[in-house]
Amino acid sequence: RRDLLSAEESSSSSAAHEATARAIVRCIDSAMAIVAASSSSRKDWNESVASTLELAAAFACHHGSGRKKEDDRDGTVVGYAARAVIQRAAEYGVAEKDAIRAEACGLLGSCARHLMEGNRPAASILKKKKKGVATTTTTGTGAAREVISGWRAECLLSVATALLPRITDKIARVRNAAVSACAHLFAHGDAANASGVMRASDEFAMVDAS
Repeated sequence: RRDLLSAEESSSSSAAHEATARAIVRCIDSAMAIVAASSSSRKDWNESVASTLELAAAFACHHGSGRKKEDDRDGTVVGYAARAVIQRAAEYGVAEKDAIRAEACGLLGSCARHLMEGNRPAASILKKKKKGVATTTTTGTGAAREVISGWRAECLLSVATALLPRITDKIARVRNAAVSACAHLFAHGDAANASGVMRASDEFAMVDAS
């Protein structure tokens, strides 16, 4: 009976995450539809589209779409929304309209940034005074201090793969957006040796060889 309940809970959780991912992707589609239909200046839609895409990336990629459980060791559930958002962004990255490709690069960059930031330990806003000097207390689990791996590394590699062709895009605006997005693929501090980021860096190194 306990096994049946566990299976039902797992199925219900997966369905909920899938529904959440679909909802986020629909928001992205709506934002991109504004870009596709607009013939006016970018400033007329830039703020609303940028805010929507940033929220989608933050919601899906910063902490994942739920807490990782013992039955989700490979991040199948927790990384579901992140994978869906990155896949959709990659699809828009090959759109005919250059404005859409540029926004897709920005979205991929936001995804990379939140994937990296979500892997770092949280910093408390509480201050502790030691010998008259205020210091910030850092909190976080041991897992948060580890190198990037699992679903985050997989997603970062997907971001790198999607951005690579856009670095040589025929439109300067798209190239600039891709280059700016690539900056988030390079880790800082303890995460610098992350396997996922190093593999992503190797992808970009192939540009000179090709």
